[in-house]
Amino acid sequence: MYVPFGRSTVERRTSTTSGNGGIRSESAKPSIRSEGSEAGEEAGEETGEEGEEGSSGGSTVGSSEEGSEEGSEPSSSGSSNTLVPIRSGTASASSMGTTKSSTIPSGQVFAGRQIGGGTRAQIYGTRQYGSGYPGQTTSSVTGRGFPFGFWPVTFGNLTGSAIENQINSTEYGDPTNSTRPGGALFTAPFQAPNSNSSFIYRLLADNETVTALIPAIISSCSPSSQNITATPFNTSAPKPEQIIQYYRSSSIALSFDEYNNSALFSNNSNTPDTKLPTFWNQTFSDCLNSTIGNQALLLDPPKPSGAVGVQLPGFLMTILVVVHMVRWAV
Repeated sequence: MYVPFGRSTVERRTSTTSGNGGIRSESAKPSIRSEGSEAGEEAGEETGEEGEEGSSGGSTVGSSEEGSEEGSEPSSSGSSNTLVPIRSGTASASSMGTTKSSTIPSGQVFAGRQIGGGTRAQIYGTRQYGSGYPGQTTSSVTGRGFPFGFWPVTFGNLTGSAIENQINSTEYGDPTNSTRPGGALFTAPFQAPNSNSSFIYRLLADNETVTALIPAIISSCSPSSQNITATPFNTSAPKPEQIIQYYRSSSIALSFDEYNNSALFSNNSNTPDTKLPTFWNQTFSDCLNSTIGNQALLLDPPKPSGAVGVQLPGFLMTILVVVHMVRWAV
């Protein structure tokens, strides 16, 4: 099933709670295309679950029940071999996710919240921060669980009451917080072949997710540079107003330097998101979107195992060096 970039509906409600994400309803089917080409999108394909927009690109993604029990071997364009842990089970680029969730026990960060329950068919959000939570009809990250195991991205200290109300910059710590699942936030730039030098896309997520996706994107999308490395996110780029798509309960973001979503700075709750550009390389944009959706690390269905790992404090429990796998302490 092909899924282009996410388009937000106009409904937006400014939070009355400091730090709450902008509350906007999400479209049934995300589109990364410019608004001019989005007119033909079928609105009638809504599945009833927010974010269950399926995978994109030409690959076929099964339902949540079709999750890769044994972590089936991904293609050669898959993620890197060094992977990360969350709290319960394993995660891999080939996983379809899991429908099962559990409660984070007392004594751990975010105790009492749910972890797990998100499938690859539900990985797509929109360009609204707080989108991409399965079964949720509003965009927010405040107080929510972790259906995919990873924490939402954060943009550090933000100024301006409007954007502060729409982007939660405090609940999940500083971008340099290495105790978040997958490590501190990192970013990587990508450009389409023969493109304008200012047409830069940036991937933002935890270190392990970014590092894992770089070779997959290079193999699948053939960016102008084959020498791409993840670098620590310093909050200068990407900026929240440059985000064109969120994934995996807003724990992954894709930006475009030439995009500026002015709605984030408006105190008018009815201000629609700025339309996406029409001048970018649509083929490359769609390839980035589909590769992220198809190969981002997801929790595997829980299964008993006794792999040995390195114990880390807090929510991030174990890091294994296993091909395409992430170990979670149970």
